Amino acid sequence: MVADNDDIFEYVKRDILLQLGEASLLNSIDLEALIGSLASYETFKEVLAFLISCMPHGEVINKLIEKGLAIKDRYKEQKETLEKFDAVFKVMKGGLYEEDGYTQIIREGLRLLRESTIIEGGNKKSVLVIEDLDRLDPGHLFRILNVISAHIDNPEYNGKKGDNKFGFDNIVLVMDYSVTKQIFKHFYGPDASYEGYMSKFLTCQPFYFSLELEARHVLYRYITDFVGLNDVIECMPNLKKHIGGMSLRDIDRIINFDYKSRQKKTDIKIMVYQFSCDLPIFKLLCLMIECGLDKKEIQSDLELQSDQNVASYIELVYPLHLQSSDVFFASYQSFVDYYIVKFKPGVINKIEVEKLANGMSTTKELGTIHIKFYMMFRMLEECYNVSSLKEW
Repeated sequence: MVADNDDIFEYVKRDILLQLGEASLLNSIDLEALIGSLASYETFKEVLAFLISCMPHGEVINKLIEKGLAIKDRYKEQKETLEKFDAVFKVMKGGLYEEDGYTQIIREGLRLLRESTIIEGGNKKSVLVIEDLDRLDPGHLFRILNVISAHIDNPEYNGKKGDNKFGFDNIVLVMDYSVTKQIFKHFYGPDASYEGYMSKFLTCQPFYFSLELEARHVLYRYITDFVGLNDVIECMPNLKKHIGGMSLRDIDRIINFDYKSRQKKTDIKIMVYQFSCDLPIFKLLCLMIECGLDKKEIQSDLELQSDQNVASYIELVYPLHLQSSDVFFASYQSFVDYYIVKFKPGVINKIEVEKLANGMSTTKELGTIHIKFYMMFRMLEECYNVSSLKEW
């Protein structure tokens, strides 16, 4: 929010008005009667100019222009009466008694929403949602809350539908309640009562809600589908730790991350074989870097864990094992179990691992193969732009 304090509530009114326009609620307003009640024709002209600048030309705009021209002559002369004096307060922007064109059109639109069948189903309730309050400058944040409070407490609205300035059935404030408390204490002092301050805005206890836990589950599923291997994350504590500390925006960024934009080449040669850079290990490494893991954390997560699914692990790291070996091999032994690696000739874009009854002449003991991570990172730099990779 970069507007001056005096302008904040004007932006709120304009946002509400645009929502009413998109819902076609402005079409049925009796503009002639409404404009006749405005403090001056000037206030209507301002509303008209705003709507023309923000809404597509059509029925609403044409009707506003037609009605405006029809009654223009009524406002050429205004007598200096007590009624006109009262009008000064009604058009004062940011004033407690302000009743300008925006306000009156909003109130009329909400009445139509509540009482008519313009929207399918009819008799709808209105809710004003003001979100991300904790991200505002403290001065803006508390001024908005104070303005809302003043327009709820104002005796002029008592007994009217909604008991508030515009006549909303409900007003919902969306913010991080704990963060707002810290802002309040910093702004008003450590001895100021945050709970007492907030109580005048609330008709019920704050509802605490977070999508972060569900969003992490979505990210886990996404990585599993993206990499193409089950149980990948469960045995990678550093990756889980970084995901656990992510905000919703971080998670959304990772899910929408296009690893192809970092790709320098489509395949790479290891020994005599060409491995596709779209194999699970390359995708996973790109995601780990994007999640903020450094080289040491990546190395730790790629080491074999005692409770890991051996077949899935081999399928993931086989290109790294082959790169780290002096001779070619295509089968593993892990304790008493044997596994064979299968892939088709040409550019290898899929690796399959099957369990065997016995070993082969090229069998390697899984526990004796150590990934040469310096070679892995060198290969990764050859395939991808990894400028965001942290050293340690």
